[in-house]
Amino acid sequence: MKKYYIYDKDERNYQQYTFEQVKEFFNIEDDTIKDIDDVEEYLKKEADGMAVPWTIEEVQD
Repeated sequence: MKKYYIYDKDERNYQQYTFEQVKEFFNIEDDTIKDIDDVEEYLKKEADGMAVPWTIEEVQD
């Protein structure tokens, strides 16, 4: 199972999240969100032209 880090623009968050936990972190209930690329697009849309304050990176084994 893939895991991800969520980085806030102001601080590093070293907790690992599963895909479902990432969706919970951002309160995403949209069933069309199927992968991390969809999450990033969703966050851009929600930012409505503003800078997205998070970066999501896959944890490298």
